[in-house]
Amino acid sequence: MADLGEDDEYLEFDDHIHININNRNHIRDLSKILAPVDGFILTGALGLLYFILNSRQHVDVSISPLVIYLLLLTSVFMIGSIVSSIQSVTVKTQKPILTKIQYMDDLHDVYMDEYDWALLSVRLLIFGIVAFIAAMISFSWNYLTT
Repeated sequence: MADLGEDDEYLEFDDHIHININNRNHIRDLSKILAPVDGFILTGALGLLYFILNSRQHVDVSISPLVIYLLLLTSVFMIGSIVSSIQSVTVKTQKPILTKIQYMDDLHDVYMDEYDWALLSVRLLIFGIVAFIAAMISFSWNYLTT
């Protein structure tokens, strides 16, 4: 660990509070981005699933069940990501606060909860994108080989 130089000084409580507030704002900005992306991919997966199932009723089309399962899995991941994204920005009730240290601890706890939900949302989004790409590859392969 580096020693403090003559011009360097420790962060004060207000600096820590400001950092935690900025971190929470970053989580909220991330969640504003995640929800629409999740919605677009969910709409694409469900739309493709609808057209595949609808076309099977009218035309004798052989679609691999793997495509349908991957599209359903994509939809589940996207719904989970949307719920996690919304949960990361819900208003948390705070305990009665008397000191700056209590405020900083409470603010940090709320930030960590938001961070955990946002991280889960991002992971589910990534898994959903991978499942959607796998569904598209499987669908294309099925289409080209039949």
